[in-house]
Amino acid sequence: MLNYADEIQKIFRIRKVKWHSLHNLGTMTGYGTYTIKSSRESNDEVERAPKRIKRVLKQGQGVLDEVDLKKLDIDRERVCSITLSPLNVYACLKCGKFLQGRKENSVAFQHSIQEDHHAFMNLHTGKAYILPENYQLGDNPLLERIRLFIAPSYTPQQISELPVQCFDIFNNAYWTGLVRLNDNNNSSHITVALQLIARIPPIRDFLLLTASDKFEDELLNRLSLLIKRIWSSHLLKCHLSPHEILHHLSLTNSSLLTPKNTPEPKDIFLWIINRLFGAAPAMKKLLSKEMRGELFSLTQEVPRHDNQQEDTKSLENSHTTRRKIKFWTLTLDLPPMPLFKDGFDTNSIPQVRLEDLLTKFNGVEKAQTKQGTIALSLSKLPRLLILHINRFNRAVECPIKNRNQTIVKLPSILKVKGSKFKLIAIISHKGVRGTYSDETELDQESQWSIIVYEKSLEEWFEVNDKSITIKEKELLFLEESCIQVWEAME
Repeated sequence: MLNYADEIQKIFRIRKVKWHSLHNLGTMTGYGTYTIKSSRESNDEVERAPKRIKRVLKQGQGVLDEVDLKKLDIDRERVCSITLSPLNVYACLKCGKFLQGRKENSVAFQHSIQEDHHAFMNLHTGKAYILPENYQLGDNPLLERIRLFIAPSYTPQQISELPVQCFDIFNNAYWTGLVRLNDNNNSSHITVALQLIARIPPIRDFLLLTASDKFEDELLNRLSLLIKRIWSSHLLKCHLSPHEILHHLSLTNSSLLTPKNTPEPKDIFLWIINRLFGAAPAMKKLLSKEMRGELFSLTQEVPRHDNQQEDTKSLENSHTTRRKIKFWTLTLDLPPMPLFKDGFDTNSIPQVRLEDLLTKFNGVEKAQTKQGTIALSLSKLPRLLILHINRFNRAVECPIKNRNQTIVKLPSILKVKGSKFKLIAIISHKGVRGTYSDETELDQESQWSIIVYEKSLEEWFEVNDKSITIKEKELLFLEESCIQVWEAME
């Protein structure tokens, strides 16, 4: 490859001008164009310089020939690899390193001289430069693809056409929206919650159309950028790393990433939804309309006495309290697992109908509490009904190994209070071999995946950190579902 820097040095050696200060003589206004601003144009060598520079830059497209897309890992934390500063960070398009600054004596400037790497792109503005000359590159299809990966943008028309089939730089085919998120340090409970948020149409559309730096909450800016990339048709690789948002979560709520206190995806999901709810008035209105339901709780408080006769009198004089409760999710309780598990296999796992679990909210079924009895009845159903299946009891020893594995049988159409719903997403759980101490298993480990229905393809897909596979609709009830998303039918 022609070393254009050496050529430029030869051109200006007669003037004894420092080669890294050429920007004082001229500015590159576009790829292959150069405009002289120096008053010393009478010298023949300087007058010939612009033509020779254009020839050098034109031959083999000089600087762009060194760009190596396979080494770019732009979806990691945007900080300088030397100074660890997040300000004014550039990506070297040849080796993929993140380096700060582009002016003389900056980290990126020194890297360009020492390593002979010359193409850099600002990770915030998307502008590309040649260093150490500090010239800005103009429009180019290769640079535009990198810009679209760094900061994807969408129009309502593009959103209406999703999903689309695309190819990454390795020629691997993928569908937008069906993209794996790498599992960093057993974080699948977080990645499936992020995938679920990306599959909820009103949230997805709002974040795709909102710039990734418009929120005051930095977490939501990073969430917006991640969802834009999940639905992007310009991915360099057909999988993504959620490192940026996981790093921010570790700073704002470290308990979400603590191995000894691994919460369920429901906890992550609700935590993020509540952050979105308070982020912007438009988002608050959208979530209230699409996802927030209401129910009434009727609590009958009964004072307890040692004498049964006094208990009967207290029941007659009991106080009843009626309260309206707003909810994002409805938690369903499974029947207890068999006490004795001899011969316990797949065929003997208890089964229960989803409709039977929902009788908890019919206003007739009563549950005993410390204060008395409580009955719950649904008063307003959201367009997106999210059900949480309670399988874990964190108070017991080995909560994952001793979870409730009851199979929940799914109807093709769910009918609740005269409304019909269809299933669009499931978060599924699997218990795998866990850690051991002195040949004794402490507890199993959880593996989470999300199963989504792609309407345009008329297929169900299971997405985890390792693969994307097609699922049979008739076998979905066998999944150990913990979260189900039902969408109202029009």
